[in-house]
Amino acid sequence: MRYTRVTLLAIGAAIGGFLFGFDTSTMNAAIVGVKDTLSLGSAAVGFLAAISLIGCAVGAWFAGPNAARYGRTRVMLVAGLIVATGTLAVAVSQTLILIGISRFVTGIGIGAASAVVPGYITEIAPTEIRGRLGSFWQFAIVTGQLGGLLSGYLLTRRAGAESAPLAWGGAAWRWMFVVSAVPAAIWVLIVSALPPTDQDVSSRRGKLSDLRGPRLGLQAIVWTGILLAVFQQLEGISVVKTYSNTIWQAVGFAATHAFTISMITVGISILSTVVAIVIVDRVGRRTMLSVGAAVMTVALAGLAFCFATARQNGEVLSLSHAAGMGALVAMNVFAIAFGVTWGPVMWLMLNELFDTRLRTTAVALCTAINWLANWLVVRTFPMIAGISLGLSYALFAAFAALAFLFAWRVLPETRGRSLE
Repeated sequence: MRYTRVTLLAIGAAIGGFLFGFDTSTMNAAIVGVKDTLSLGSAAVGFLAAISLIGCAVGAWFAGPNAARYGRTRVMLVAGLIVATGTLAVAVSQTLILIGISRFVTGIGIGAASAVVPGYITEIAPTEIRGRLGSFWQFAIVTGQLGGLLSGYLLTRRAGAESAPLAWGGAAWRWMFVVSAVPAAIWVLIVSALPPTDQDVSSRRGKLSDLRGPRLGLQAIVWTGILLAVFQQLEGISVVKTYSNTIWQAVGFAATHAFTISMITVGISILSTVVAIVIVDRVGRRTMLSVGAAVMTVALAGLAFCFATARQNGEVLSLSHAAGMGALVAMNVFAIAFGVTWGPVMWLMLNELFDTRLRTTAVALCTAINWLANWLVVRTFPMIAGISLGLSYALFAAFAALAFLFAWRVLPETRGRSLE
C-alpha cells in the first residue's frame, strides 16, 4: 500500500517532465509554420529554437532558493502556471519578439520544474525503489516527446501544412501550442494536491552561501554535481540526432517519411528508459554511468568516422550506403546507451549526492548549469559542423571518454545511500 501511494505521487510529480518533452516536440513541429507565417530567416529561427533554453537555466537557478523558502510543491505549482501561460502566449503572439519572450517564459517554468521535481520524487521514495521512481522523470520526458510529436502531426495533417488555418482561422502551429497548454493546466491541478516532503516542512533550509568551500569557491561535492550535469550535455545528446533524417534516408527511407523516422527515434528512447527503470535499483549508479559513457564513446567515435567520409554540398549531406548503415547503427547504439544510463541516472544521482541541507540549492545550481551547457552545445554545433561533421562528433566522443573517467574514478556510489 505504501509503495502504491508513493508511486502515484511520483507519477503526479513527474508529469512536469511530460510538459518538458511535449514542449520540445511541439516547438520542433511548429517551427516550420512559425517561419513561414512570419517570413523568418535562419538566424531568427535559431533564436527561437534556443531562447527557451536560457529561460530554463534562469528558472532552474531561481527555483532553488524559492523551493528552500516556500517548498517544492509551491514551486511546481507556479512552474505549471508559467508553462501554461507561456505556451498560450506563443499561440496568440504576432511578432518574433513576442514569440521569443513567450518561449523564454515557458523555459522558466520548465527549468523550475526540472530543478525541483526529481528532488521531490527522490525524497518521497523508499530507498529500495528510489531509482525506479526517480527514473519516472526521464520516462515522462520521452513520453511527452511522443505526445507532442503525435499532436503536431495530427494537427498538420488536418490543416495540410503547419502554417495552414484551422478552427477560427488560427494556423495549425498556433493550435499546437494551445494543445501544449492542456497538460500544463492538468499538472497544476495535480500538483495542488501533492503533499510536501519532509525537507519542505523542515527548518534546515540551505542557502547559496552554504555551497561555498575551498575548491575554487565551492565544496568538492558541489563540483561533482556540476560536472555530472555538464557531462550529460557535452556527450552531445541534444544534437547527435541532428542528421538522423539524412542517415535514415541513406539506408532507404524516403524524405517524406519524417514522421515515421521521428517515431522510431522516440520509440527507442522510451524503450531505453523502460530498461533503466527495470535495472536501476539492481545495478550501481556509478556502474551504469561508467558503462553508458564507455558505450557512447565507441558509438560517437563510429559516427565521427562515418561522417568524416561524407560529402557535403551546402545543406545536402551524402554518405555511401556502408557509411550510412554504420552511422545508423552507431546513432541508435548511442541513443540506447544514453536512454538507459545518462538520461535518467543523472537526474536521479544529482539528487542523491547532497545531504538534506544542501540538496535544494545545490541541485538548482547544477540544473541551471545543465541547461546552459545544453544551450552552449546547441549554439556551437552548427559552427563546428560547418568545419567538419567528423570533428564535431569526435569532440563528443572525447567528452564521453572524459565522462567515463569521471564516473569511474570520481563519482561516489549513491544507491542505497541515506538522504539525511
